[in-house]
Amino acid sequence: MSQSVIPASDKDPFEIDEVYASLFDDLEPKQYKALKASIREHGVDTAIIIDAENKVIDGHHRLRAVRELRAEGHDIPDIPFVQKPTRVDTLRARRANLARRDGHKKAGVQDYLREHLPEPPDAADTD
Repeated sequence: MSQSVIPASDKDPFEIDEVYASLFDDLEPKQYKALKASIREHGVDTAIIIDAENKVIDGHHRLRAVRELRAEGHDIPDIPFVQKPTRVDTLRARRANLARRDGHKKAGVQDYLREHLPEPPDAADTD
């Protein structure tokens, strides 16, 4: 995976697409608290995947946690990200996102990913 980083001293350029974000349920408070604690202690260990327009495809919760922690004054290390995802990155993001969704939201996530990720896999790859 070809990763880049946004240094901790720079403001990240990422944008959360409101339509896409609406397809995702928030993490349970306990899960989100654990995510923030992990990022505070270890930084972001899984790259955020973005499209060519810097819109987040995978990593909404991680990005939100980083932004909140930095606003609270915590020194959070560089944010790893992938802007030109490979087919493997694309499949990973697609499978992870679809696995976390229920019925009606799954179709919306799948449609969005088809429009925003290069080389959408065959339908069999997303089931």
